[in-house]
Amino acid sequence: MARTTADRAAALQLLRLCAHFGPGELDLDLLLSDPELFARLMPDLTRAAGDPRRREAAIAGLAVGWRGSGNRVRLDPDAAREALDDLARPGRMGWWWAHSAVQLLDRLFPVSYGTPRELAVCADLAPHVHPAVDRAPGAPNSAALLIKLGYYLERHGEYEACRDNQVRALPIVAATYGPGSSSMAGVLFILGCCQLSLGDWRAARSGFEQAVQIYRGVAGPDSLDVAEALYLLGTAQAGLGERGAARFSRVEALRILEAGAAPDDPRTEIVREALRPAPSRWRMFG
Repeated sequence: MARTTADRAAALQLLRLCAHFGPGELDLDLLLSDPELFARLMPDLTRAAGDPRRREAAIAGLAVGWRGSGNRVRLDPDAAREALDDLARPGRMGWWWAHSAVQLLDRLFPVSYGTPRELAVCADLAPHVHPAVDRAPGAPNSAALLIKLGYYLERHGEYEACRDNQVRALPIVAATYGPGSSSMAGVLFILGCCQLSLGDWRAARSGFEQAVQIYRGVAGPDSLDVAEALYLLGTAQAGLGERGAARFSRVEALRILEAGAAPDDPRTEIVREALRPAPSRWRMFG
């Protein structure tokens, strides 16, 4: 009986946690790969995650159509809705479960994307980030999680999704780190990169102008972050036909890079190339 009671407690804890991740498919091997994360407040789930038989018993109560093999399941939407409704009742610590879901995703989401495994983990976790954050926008880990998701989406070429993520992240990052923080500048910078890729020159210009201003205040007027943002600001200005402003931004970026970057920094030559005049095409012959 004790084991049955513990298994039921573990299944309930797993359901309460996963109900925050939205309707997408869940990779439970990944989600349960850090069994010590909530050892103090979810002891039954922590112990069940390390016991194959108890783990299957917990998962069996989570998904529709799960038959006891495989690690990818889709949460029963009715069960998820009931769990969230129950957690909204007084005394259920619904806020803690919402914060815990965000904390788990933040701990699992890679900070780099250099290996196929890291990319696979990002792809598995990305669909669950917004459902979890929407239920806990004030969670301590929400800002960091959205920042990591934005970098992944931009690097992966998902520019529309990245733009939407950055817009969602702006008020949360401002509230967490401050509107004049380097984290805020980083969100604006990635937002501008996505807008450039989507051809929205005006929005990109606005984002890079704000990023330059913040970077100057945080890192100093001659930081390499300022130089990179200025170069991309010049790209947006050129796209709008503002040739004088674009040249000014690029010249200033080049000055900073030539003074502070390593001799072999490829960004310096990229800016030089952007400043070179286009080949003359006035002669028709010879």
